[in-house]
Amino acid sequence: MRSEYSNQAVKFTVDLLKAADNYQQIKDLEFEDIGLLKVFSSLSRLSDEWVPPILAFINRMDKDKSIAKKQFKEFVQVFEKCYMHGWFKKQVRSKREMVCFSALVAINTGKRFQDIIDVIKDHGDNEGFISSLDEDIYEPSPNRVNFLKAVLIRMDQEMQDDSVYKTYHGRITIEHVLPQRSLNDYWRARFTDKEHAEWLHKLGNLALISGTKNSEAQNSSFDKKKEVYEKNNKKVSFDITKGICDYPD
Repeated sequence: MRSEYSNQAVKFTVDLLKAADNYQQIKDLEFEDIGLLKVFSSLSRLSDEWVPPILAFINRMDKDKSIAKKQFKEFVQVFEKCYMHGWFKKQVRSKREMVCFSALVAINTGKRFQDIIDVIKDHGDNEGFISSLDEDIYEPSPNRVNFLKAVLIRMDQEMQDDSVYKTYHGRITIEHVLPQRSLNDYWRARFTDKEHAEWLHKLGNLALISGTKNSEAQNSSFDKKKEVYEKNNKKVSFDITKGICDYPD
């Protein structure tokens, strides 16, 4: 950087201000492409470790006209996939950050676009990701809850096409369809203690609902839960939860 901006204080200031604008664009989710909006709105519910490589790529595009906007979208899609693998596998932050650091170095050292993609893919772990889906994914810690909200919202977004961007506000909570505790006769007739423990914290048992509905649903029967999910004129806020209401008792 010192050699790049040697005796060029004005250029340094201009580039710095542009980078600041790019950073604000990321934080404010100011992207015209709805596919990018979906990715960043989901990631924004996690810690900010993913921001530097995204910012670096945008800064690089400002200077390197050989990188097209469509390549930025490809970069984001590949990065999101490999970065989220770490979250699914319950890696600690320092381990998850390795893909961020590697991407950042590749971008800032001027590597070709495909080389940047290959560097990121080296951190991907499809087998580990698939294996994680067979494990208990829910934990009550704040970081884990935020991660699961991000995942479920991302899944909800993918149930919509890219013609409309849906925003998520209010008190969003994670609902266990099969209740966490105090199983009544309805649930005990359908699940043994072993089955309850096996399925309780799996991804397939989780849904998104508002906080008030979550409190009302609690340990109710499945039919009663569906009534709560559809409360307020048969409206469900989340497409991912609407699908649950289509299942028979």
